[in-house]
This record gives sequence, C-alpha cells and structure tokens, in this order.
Amino acid sequence: MRRFWIVAIVLLWSAVAVIAQECPTLEQAAVGETRAWCAGIASGEVCYGNSIVSAELASFAPDNMSFSAPSDTLALTDVTSLSTAIGDSLYGVALMQTIGYPVDSWQPQEITLVLLGDVILNNTAQEGVTVATNTTTITAAEGANVRTGTTTEFRVLTALFQGDIVKITGRLDDGSWLRVQLPDGRTGWIIATAVDDNLSQLPVVDVDSPQPELLYAPYTSFSLQTATVDNRCGQAWESGILLQSPQDTPVRLLVNNRFLLISGTIFLQAPLDTAFDIFVIDGFAVLDDIQVEEGYQAIISTEIDDTGNVLPAIISSYDFARMAHLPTEILPRYTYIGIDLSTIITPAPTIDRSPIIDTLATDSCVLTTGASGANLRSGPGSEFPIRGVLAFRETAHPIGRITGSDGGIWWELAQNIWISASVVVTGGDCAAVPQSQRVPNPPPPATPEN
Repeated sequence: MRRFWIVAIVLLWSAVAVIAQECPTLEQAAVGETRAWCAGIASGEVCYGNSIVSAELASFAPDNMSFSAPSDTLALTDVTSLSTAIGDSLYGVALMQTIGYPVDSWQPQEITLVLLGDVILNNTAQEGVTVATNTTTITAAEGANVRTGTTTEFRVLTALFQGDIVKITGRLDDGSWLRVQLPDGRTGWIIATAVDDNLSQLPVVDVDSPQPELLYAPYTSFSLQTATVDNRCGQAWESGILLQSPQDTPVRLLVNNRFLLISGTIFLQAPLDTAFDIFVIDGFAVLDDIQVEEGYQAIISTEIDDTGNVLPAIISSYDFARMAHLPTEILPRYTYIGIDLSTIITPAPTIDRSPIIDTLATDSCVLTTGASGANLRSGPGSEFPIRGVLAFRETAHPIGRITGSDGGIWWELAQNIWISASVVVTGGDCAAVPQSQRVPNPPPPATPEN
C-alpha cells in the first residue's frame, strides 16, 4: 500500500510539473505565432492566427475561399460569424482589422480586435453586408444641403461643406438626388452634383423606401459570447476579446445591443447571452453616459427590471491580477495594463507621524516617501513614462525589485508600476522581496525624474 501511494504521489507531482512547464507557454506561443502569421493583415480583413479558429461565410462569399490554417485571411464582409476555441495543446487566436466611426463624423478610425481562447463573435453590422453604401466626399465648392426630400423645397437638416465625408445609401432612379445617412443616424438627401463619384452600384430608392438604421462597419456591431475564468494557471489570461481603438478619437460600438463609446484599449467578456463585461485597459469607455476609466470594469446587463428599464451597469475597479497577463503586445499600439492605484497604495495617516515608524524588521516590506512625493513609472528607470505619484506618507508593499537602468534599485509595486529606491524610505524585511521577472523592454522615450 505504501508503494502504491508513493507511485501516485510521484505521478501527481509529474502532472503538476508538466502543467507548470506548459502554462502559459501554450497561450504565449499562440500569440507569438499569430503576430508572425498575421503581420500583413489589411484593414477589413480577419486573419487565422492559431488553431482552433472557424468562420461561417455569407451566402454571397466566393466558393473557393479557405480559412483553415494560420495566415489564411478573409474579407470581413464575407464572414457572418467567427469563433475560436481551446483544445488539447491548441489555443485559438484570431486577429481582425476593421474601422469604426466617431459619433459626429464618418471619418474612419482603425480598430483592432483579437479573439483569445473560447469566443463566439457574430457580426450584426449592416454596412457592406446588408446595406450597400458609398463613402465619398463633398466636391462642390458651395457644399451641399442635406434635405428631408428630393427637391429644394424640403426642409434642410444640416449643411455639408467641401471636403466633408458623406455616406450615401441610395440614389433616385434618374440619379439626380442621393440618399445619405448622417453620423447620428438621420437620413436625408443631397443633390447628386455635390459629389464626383461613380454611384451606379448603389441601390435605387425613393423617399418612401425603408431607411437603414445607424450604420456600423463590419464587426463594430456584434453579439459576443465567451467563456470566463478559464485560464489554466495564474500566469495565463482568460478567454475574451482585446479591442483597441485610437486614443484621441472615441468610436462607437454596438455590443450585445448596447451602445458603447470607446477610446483606447478594452477587454471584453460575455459569459452569458444577456450580459457582457468591459475592462478598460487604457483610455476610457462610455456606456449610458457613464464614463469608465482605465483600471475599472463595467458589468453590463441587458435584463429588464420590474419598471421596464434596463438594469444599470455596475462600475468598480477590476482585479488587476486578472488583467495583468493579457498579451497586449499583439496590439498595434503598445499599452500598459491600467490599474486603480488606490488598490496598491495605502493613504497617509491622519496623524502627524511616519506611517512606517512601528514597522518591525520581521514585517513584510513597506515603503513611503518624503514631503515632495515620488513618481511611479512604468519601468525601472527615469526614461519610462510616469503613471502616477506616491504622495507624502502614502505607503505601498513592493512585490519585486531589480537594478534599474540608472544602476540603482527600483521597487516593483505592480506590473509596470515602479518606484526608485532613492526617493523612498523602507521598513520591514525588504531583503525578502524577490527579484522581478517581468521587466518592460525596450523603455519608452525619456522623461525627467523628480
């Protein structure tokens, strides 16, 4: 019996050792392969990054299209649904490039979506799929009035100027007037001479034809379903979608029938058909006029309460450990994982005394700063960007340390949150703080230190 238990224990530890060795190697390798295979992806395409990935094609898609191996690409307008999955020694990753629109113009903005793990994504956008459009510019020097009908007697909705981008959704049979959609979804008409473009492929419509709803480019309006809390180890990420938009121009999305405005990088999960969760990695998101800042999450429901209203979103700072290992390196713009600094910093005491004066040598390491405070940087050196400040007598517990680019010791408070040992006072057993293993490289441009 004793020999049996010894063998069982050896086998158990062997299995644990294999998992420790493989995790998160599988996920990291899948992302690395995707970066290599999909390096040449163009706007309006989806790329097969790493097995397992599958796509449902539109009925009008060409019959000879292939999407079964890494580096295969498809036009987004030909794909009605996309899914990735996790299998034995397999981890699905897909990468797509699309465009999004701001709320007040049709100026296209590049958006990147990365499907990670166990994800089902259904395209619900109309543009280029169920609604034919032409995006062009006003060329007439006098611009164009957008009217409610097809003569100059109809009311003017707004005025467009030379160079303005306009989205045309139809034309009169004789081609004299063009139906346009404004960025806010309203439909109007402009005289055809205001633009200089071949519009013969647009559908023939009249003032009584059904008007399209507010247009979204492919995969900026979608339904989403994901697994959640399915990471195999603490260093792996959960299934979901990484999405990155420009930081300076918010763009609109429609996710599971909820309007969302984003500027920056977000992570999306939808463990239920009636809800989704948004984690703001950098920048911000706006939902129902509520702005969600980086380091925070919004738990969003489409369920209706007893009064007939949609349940409000629940906003809170997210668990940084859940987001810390997301593979943001696959995105076109490098980003740091956002964090609510209040989750790692203890406020200064209300009394006039040092917050570490009673710390014993055997206590866990704690640090504080002087009257001028100290910068928190994204890496161990003054050349890294400032991500916040540790104010006078605030405290924090370092999780790692390393020799920085200046030759001095730097303390790691959280991933990509560092502070120089030269500007802090420490207490407790700081010799026990381990060497940091994950250090950003290369550093961003230099900025001066306090």
